[in-house]
Amino acid sequence: KGKYKQAEALYKATLLGLQSLLGYQHAGVATATESLGELYLKEGRYSEAKKTFQQVRKIREAILTKEHPDYGKALLDLALVNRDEGRYSKAQELCLQATKIIERAIGQNNIEISKCWITQASIARYQGRYSEAEDLARRALELDQKLLTADHPTVAHDMVELGNILADERKYSDAEILLNKALKISQDKLGADHPDIARTIHSLAEIYFAQKDYARAEPMFRRTLDVTQKTLGADSAQVISDQRDLCELLIAEKKFDEAEPLLKSALIADEKLFGQKSPQRARDLEALASLYTKQNKKDLAESFSKQSKEITAALPGAAAEQGYKAATLAGSTKDKTIADKWALVVGISNFKDPSINLKYAAKDATDFKNFLVTQENFAADHVLLLTDAKATKNGIISQLGDGWLGKHAQADDLVVVYVSSHGSASQEDVGVNFLVAQDTDKYKLVSTGLPMQWLTKIIQEQVHSKRVVVILDVCHSGSAGDESKKTADADADDDDTASSDSSDSASKGLGRTTKLDAGGLHVGSGQVVLCSSLADQVSWESKNYPNSVFTHRLIEALQCKGKDTTLNEAYEQLRLSVGAEVLSDRSTVQTPNLFNKTWTGGDPVLAAPCAKPRSGK
Repeated sequence: KGKYKQAEALYKATLLGLQSLLGYQHAGVATATESLGELYLKEGRYSEAKKTFQQVRKIREAILTKEHPDYGKALLDLALVNRDEGRYSKAQELCLQATKIIERAIGQNNIEISKCWITQASIARYQGRYSEAEDLARRALELDQKLLTADHPTVAHDMVELGNILADERKYSDAEILLNKALKISQDKLGADHPDIARTIHSLAEIYFAQKDYARAEPMFRRTLDVTQKTLGADSAQVISDQRDLCELLIAEKKFDEAEPLLKSALIADEKLFGQKSPQRARDLEALASLYTKQNKKDLAESFSKQSKEITAALPGAAAEQGYKAATLAGSTKDKTIADKWALVVGISNFKDPSINLKYAAKDATDFKNFLVTQENFAADHVLLLTDAKATKNGIISQLGDGWLGKHAQADDLVVVYVSSHGSASQEDVGVNFLVAQDTDKYKLVSTGLPMQWLTKIIQEQVHSKRVVVILDVCHSGSAGDESKKTADADADDDDTASSDSSDSASKGLGRTTKLDAGGLHVGSGQVVLCSSLADQVSWESKNYPNSVFTHRLIEALQCKGKDTTLNEAYEQLRLSVGAEVLSDRSTVQTPNLFNKTWTGGDPVLAAPCAKPRSGK
């Protein structure tokens, strides 16, 4: 019921009692320790969860063997921690080890194997490997339905996992059916007021919101908030988050009078939980300012905005935002129709050097590709996706040029180039920014990285379209390549589970002196560049969903005015939504950057229809 502190105290008391009665090396002690680790994992206390599960693994290795299924279960627990930390290579490795051990010991027809499959499915989902994820989740669901009752909570859990995979694939109807089934089971078994039920209801609300079905989304957001308030109390961080989600919907519905008291309530809770000068309070002050602007209450809007800026002025990233003004893409009566549309989409989570792995970059790219095809009228064979091993330096260069994009795109086409990866600069060649390819050596960026100035130059020279939108979800500071972090992370594991995968779980960037100033890029005629952050800022991955904040919010923003949404209109919403989420969750400032030098066309609409579509083969 969400009473984690009380549960922790009971688990620890039980564990101490068992240790005094049975000693430290006993199966019962291992089971009790495992329960405590599961609680830590549920709370997001990953370091404590990992240490606890390591204790379980060591006990079971000592009293059983490495071939025992309970030892396999301990490895699966560690796989879950590594998954939630974004260490997908290590998580996959541990999960496969666990699966082999359990299969050899007791075969495939058991619920422990279904747990392995559903865990593998979630790992694949977070990396954007949706076909694999969907297949594994369906296998787990079918096995649990066979072994358990149809209304078992484990079956409901499988349905939620599969439903979320389908939602990521934008298969909303199928996802809705599964989530509603899971909700009914959970309500019957757990009661109407349970934190897990709130999250399932929230998933349904998000599906309706993504489809702009506000009439069905609103009661779901309200139910989520109601359950969370009952289980966690009125002044919890999760309640504030759920209030913000409901406010976002109400504002989209133009129900400003209903949104205002919710935002004021969140503001009061911010001060109680985080303090008067907290970034969380600054976010909600700015949200109120935006609301009053929509209501033409200018004096109130200016007052709340001023209070917000006084708080954010001292935060990381704030200096870069001072004086920043986004580009304006003016319309023209001479704009030509779009003959056809093409997109090259690149995302890298798993690098040749695992110390710089990212959590969601490959998934971001996959989600953006699916969005272009399902929502923005791009033909499926006109969007090329390069992720992980396919996104080497030579692979990207080839597909940008005669290998694909340069071969197909013509003068009157609209071209989108999207990249989600690390961004960095060379200490040997100050001022040159680099995109990090899958096979880039972070110590040899000049010879193995992709110069960003070169990227825009080759697009100008080899991609013959006069209208190119370049989207860079990269960041230019951070610590993913910090050797001290790598050593510390490796020390956290013992020899049996040590990993060189030490990905930064939040920000994108190499630990070198780096700045991406879009103004320094050689942007050609007809090119506009949208970056995830300004120079000297960090681009963040979300705490709330498996994507970067920028890409998730970009997909939302590109639909803010329906199919006719222009890039400028999307940017205005994107700047607010990215800034708000990063401010409250990361206590820093992230400002998306829309830049152009010589854009001569009108404000582009990515969903615009094609006048003369061609084959992509």
